[in-house]
Amino acid sequence: RIEKAIARGGMGRIYYGTQAPLDRPVAVKVVKADTVSEEDSQFLKRFLLEASILAKLQHPNVVTLFDYGRIENAPNGQEMYFIAMEYLDGETLSDRLRNNGNLAAYETLLLFRQIARGLREAHSRGVIHRDLKPSNIIIVPEADGAEIVKLVDFGIGKAAREGEDLTRDGLLVGTPKYMAPEQFDGSASPASDIYALGIIIYQLLTGEVPFQGNTMAEYMIAKLQNPITPMHQVNPICDSTELLESLVYGMLARLPADRPSLEEVFNYLARCEEEVF
Repeated sequence: RIEKAIARGGMGRIYYGTQAPLDRPVAVKVVKADTVSEEDSQFLKRFLLEASILAKLQHPNVVTLFDYGRIENAPNGQEMYFIAMEYLDGETLSDRLRNNGNLAAYETLLLFRQIARGLREAHSRGVIHRDLKPSNIIIVPEADGAEIVKLVDFGIGKAAREGEDLTRDGLLVGTPKYMAPEQFDGSASPASDIYALGIIIYQLLTGEVPFQGNTMAEYMIAKLQNPITPMHQVNPICDSTELLESLVYGMLARLPADRPSLEEVFNYLARCEEEVF
């Protein structure tokens, strides 16, 4: 049962609704497919890919898919599709940053582990997110005062093991501020998500991203040529530790092969937690 529209995009809308038999709140993403342009065709493919990816992922730190498919008997004979997923009543990490500027080390570590756990689930299923950024991370408060992190928006994801990729070879996908250097050439691997996570953790601790730019070209040049500015140089009152900084700098290595694997990140993260907590 659709209650109200809560967001609107170029080709579709997201509604708040209720799954009637269970009285469960849901978010329903709806898209029309009655155009034939290449851009709109790609959008529909991204929409359906997101559904197929989410159907594979079952984890507390990834938004849960309930159902998806074609809408039967749509108005005016239009071709329409939907994704029904859990409704997340929380704030994005972008909102948290906007309201707080930067976070303490202990707050950052609590979020860090949960984001990494969501990524581990995706990577274990052969899925690369490719657009990990604060606006795609939702923080949901729980009744006991704790918070749970949910990864959302796998619409430009890639099923690495199956070779599924809606984009043409060499087509750039992602957000320049957070994407890894290799993504500017149109390629991506699990290490690309680790790089994006490194950017996010750097930003949580300092309030700034490590590389600045106004255009895609400027970001590309900065990430390929500029050294990483030390955290305490960006923010002298940054609440970090040498161990945590070392981990983040490793995640931001230019070459994918030089970055730690996700399991190595978890091992390092445990040491950081022991030190901070």
